[in-house]
Amino acid sequence: MGRLFAIEIIYRGIYQKTLAKNISRAIVLAAHKEGKPGISFGRYGDSPERNGIPAKNFAIVATDDVTLEEGMAKYEPKEVDITIAVDDTLCKGVESWAWYGLQPVNRLLKPGGTLIVTSRETPEAIIGMCHRKEKPYQLAVLKAIPSFSGLWVYKDDHTDVRILGTISRILPELFSLKSVQATIIDEWKDQVKATSAAKAHETTSLVTVQPSQGNPEVPYKFDSPNGTRWARVLPFPASLPARRSKTRPTTRKAVTGRIATPLSRSSPRAPCVP
Repeated sequence: MGRLFAIEIIYRGIYQKTLAKNISRAIVLAAHKEGKPGISFGRYGDSPERNGIPAKNFAIVATDDVTLEEGMAKYEPKEVDITIAVDDTLCKGVESWAWYGLQPVNRLLKPGGTLIVTSRETPEAIIGMCHRKEKPYQLAVLKAIPSFSGLWVYKDDHTDVRILGTISRILPELFSLKSVQATIIDEWKDQVKATSAAKAHETTSLVTVQPSQGNPEVPYKFDSPNGTRWARVLPFPASLPARRSKTRPTTRKAVTGRIATPLSRSSPRAPCVP
């Protein structure tokens, strides 16, 4: 069995949709340059996206087809090698739905995995926003103003290619900087973007986050009602199904006697007995 690589991109719905799509797609294309199969996809529950509400994209890459098929059989990865937050405020927690509760941005990170954040803040400030994790992990801060645009207009500020260059430095087993630059030239035909990826690759620095560092608060969560607990949230109690009357026929014969037709709406109805 080969190795499976998983990367998640957490972004703000609509405003960063194209950015997340470009990153996840380019990850797979760069891996293809080195003979690794992969697939990128969005989280099913995020469709349709809502303005500013956190959403996720995933990129799954494997060293062989069998391992990739095993990874694709899951609804979404249970753990990831890299988590990318393209908005630093997401480090305070991700709440995509009301019943979802607040989930730490680093919840799916493997022990020793890396959290990449685009921000102008210092690593210490980012660590203070993130919830504590039981195992140590790495933090890489990509110095940039979080990139926001719209559904039809894309702010092409090189955030996507700079993140690709950062990934090639953090996880060289996935793909190299050379593969990233080749993918950029093939997809965007822009040498300046390839240079931006190389500069991000060279300037990437990692900070180890210990279990004792970060926000000590326990994220709030909700327990879904089940069994008899549903009765407390129903607007009105459920009624028993009506029983069919034994004295009144439900059909009548037509004049020809060949078919049976239901009674008309004008026919008297049997009372519903609870």
